[in-house]
Amino acid sequence: MVQPPTSQPNPTRSSNGSTGLAEEATANHVGMEDYSQQGDNWFAQFNRQVVKALDVDSLHNFTMDSVVCCVHFSPDGKLLAVGCNKSVYLYDTQTGVRTHIFNHEPTSDRNGDNYVRSICFSPDGRLLATGSEDRTIRVWDMQTRQAVRTFVGHISEIYALAFSPSGHRLVSGSGDRTARVWDMESNNIAPVHVFEIQTEADDHPDAGVT
Repeated sequence: MVQPPTSQPNPTRSSNGSTGLAEEATANHVGMEDYSQQGDNWFAQFNRQVVKALDVDSLHNFTMDSVVCCVHFSPDGKLLAVGCNKSVYLYDTQTGVRTHIFNHEPTSDRNGDNYVRSICFSPDGRLLATGSEDRTIRVWDMQTRQAVRTFVGHISEIYALAFSPSGHRLVSGSGDRTARVWDMESNNIAPVHVFEIQTEADDHPDAGVT
């Protein structure tokens, strides 16, 4: 009688016939600790299906005066922008030194807090766009550190910002369930497109574009 084969894992083989990384790890008795790292206040888990080529460690620890709402690296990775209440903090990623604070005092019709919910660098790194609870988008010149453009029109706070690959357009998403496209090349302060988002939960108070 032919005995049925015992249940064995079927290693995935690449085009050169080698077994998959996960099976190799099992064969070599690689434990979970080989695919994770942990510090005092952070934890990283590696994908067992790919080559572990990254050694993770905590480089800088930044303490803020308020809740951190968003973070974004500059395209060259040399700067880190951190959005908080009434401020965006700019850090040098090599030294960890805070290099600038972009103030976001609320507009005249608002009092109290003004959390910056979204940040985005332009593809060339020359501009930084920020969106906050006062429903205002501010565009900052990274050389002069001054606000060079201001866009208004949303009727709720700004949740998301993204530049087009060319940097000629900026799109914003808001709690008012609209995505608005702004022209960065002209002096036009009105959006060139407004996309209204329809959801099944039309009565949901927190529905928005993120």
